[in-house]
Amino acid sequence: MAGYKGKPTADREFRFPPDLKEDKEHTNREDMLVSTQDTYDRIREELEANKERITELLSGVMAELGFEAEGIDFVVEQILEVLQSEENESIAANKVGDILESKFEVVARKLDGRAELIYSQIAMDIRDGNLLDFGCGDGKVSRHVEDNNIV
Repeated sequence: MAGYKGKPTADREFRFPPDLKEDKEHTNREDMLVSTQDTYDRIREELEANKERITELLSGVMAELGFEAEGIDFVVEQILEVLQSEENESIAANKVGDILESKFEVVARKLDGRAELIYSQIAMDIRDGNLLDFGCGDGKVSRHVEDNNIV
C-alpha cells in the first residue's frame, strides 16, 4: 500500500503463506482456513492500532466504488463494527458481503464491471481444459469464463 504509515502490531514477523506448489503440508483445506484466519487476526490487530488510517482507506475505496458521499461514513462504520466484533473470518466476510451487496446495489454493479475487466484481460490466455480459480474473490471472473464456454 503506497504511503501507508501504520505501525506493525503483531509480536511476530509477518509471513506470506508458503508456496503451495512446493509445500504439500499447506495444500489441504484446513491449513488454508487456518492461514486465512491468522491473516484476519492480523488485520484486526492493525485496525486496533491504526483505526483512523484504515477508516480513511476504506472511505476512499467506498468513494471509488461509487457510494454517495453521505453514505460512506455509515458503510465504513458498519464494516469496522463487524471487523472489531467478529472474531471468525468466515462469518465476518459474510457479514461484510451482506452490508455491501444487499444494501448497496452500486457495489455489486461495480464489482461485476471489475470482473468483466479482469476476464477481458485474461481470456486470451485461458486454454481448453480445467481451470482452478484460486483467489480471494467472489468467483465472478470464473463465471465469466464459464459463461463464455472457454473451459
